[in-house]
Amino acid sequence: MKVPGRAILAGTMILLITSFAFAKTPEIVWTQERDEWVGRVTWETKVGEKGQLDVREFVGTIEIAGDASKHAVVTMEFRVDRFLDQEEAEELAERHFPELTSQGKRLKVRGRESKSHHGHRDYELYMVANLPKKFNVDARTGAGSIQVRDLEGDISLVSGGGSIEVVSSAGNINVATGGGSILIEQVQGDMDVRTGGGSILIEQVQGDMDVRTGGGNIELFEVVASRRTSVKTGAGSIALSQSEGDYVLRTGAGSIELRGHKGDVEAFSGSGSIDLRHHNGGVTAKTGTGSIDAEIEKKLSGRSEIELGSGFGSIELALPEDFKASVYALVKHPKRNNAIESDYPLTIGMTRGDELVGEGDLNGGGVPVRLEAARSRIRIRKM
Repeated sequence: MKVPGRAILAGTMILLITSFAFAKTPEIVWTQERDEWVGRVTWETKVGEKGQLDVREFVGTIEIAGDASKHAVVTMEFRVDRFLDQEEAEELAERHFPELTSQGKRLKVRGRESKSHHGHRDYELYMVANLPKKFNVDARTGAGSIQVRDLEGDISLVSGGGSIEVVSSAGNINVATGGGSILIEQVQGDMDVRTGGGSILIEQVQGDMDVRTGGGNIELFEVVASRRTSVKTGAGSIALSQSEGDYVLRTGAGSIELRGHKGDVEAFSGSGSIDLRHHNGGVTAKTGTGSIDAEIEKKLSGRSEIELGSGFGSIELALPEDFKASVYALVKHPKRNNAIESDYPLTIGMTRGDELVGEGDLNGGGVPVRLEAARSRIRIRKM
């Protein structure tokens, strides 16, 4: 259940945190909302910039935002089903309401989840934290989503199975979820992004990245990688659009699609098509089963080599008319004599090993181009 950050502040008691730890949970203000008992507490303290918020042993939803204030305001909401009476709700809160402590610029939230309640809980927890813009966060939740926005600092987020979002932030970003989706948008900094099986969307990001999912789709849009970047999914598609940098893209069973990319790319699919449009850079693209269709721009950046290979599928390469390249095309066990077709002049012939080979220099030779397919066809066309 998603609780908007503004709504959660209504009807709360605000308590000032000193530099000393709380000895007990502050008084909770209880209200009835629809079919639930809702207990709220808000802590507030002046911490200044470059502090840190640590969240541990928490099971619930977390929302964190940075602003121009030098205060940290943390609001906790404890929701209990109405089939319990208020006294029972208060007893639950007494046992499980999280504790918050403060020491200088460091804030700590620690949940009090009982092991006997891991299978089923009669309550839900929501936390909203408003922090100074320049602040570090290390937050972990056993089950629930995490949202962070408008922060500048080191951000480490872990969820047992919920979604994670980081928006309009800067710093070193490390996020991981057992099976939820991940959104990274308008972020600058190095990042490590991992999910056990959810999708990943990264937009308008600049930095060094390592991106992995066990089985979901990955999409990157307007991303500038400062170093060679690894993007991997166990069984999903990968899409890279309007981006820059050197990438290694891998999927166990899914398609790979590039649109308007600048930089060197290595793309590998165990079983799926690979499609490149308006690509400006060197490329190595290989698939076990699937077609490869590539359009290359006139001037290549990076290492300026093209290598395309399919274990069982066709290959089509489109080049500018005046593109300078040295081509070697090979079809193993061709089904027909014209399995290699080219708009450019090539020398094509069969070898003794049941292979069809096409070779030639386009416009005097230049960029090394190697194309290899099996039991299918290769076509080289002019754009």
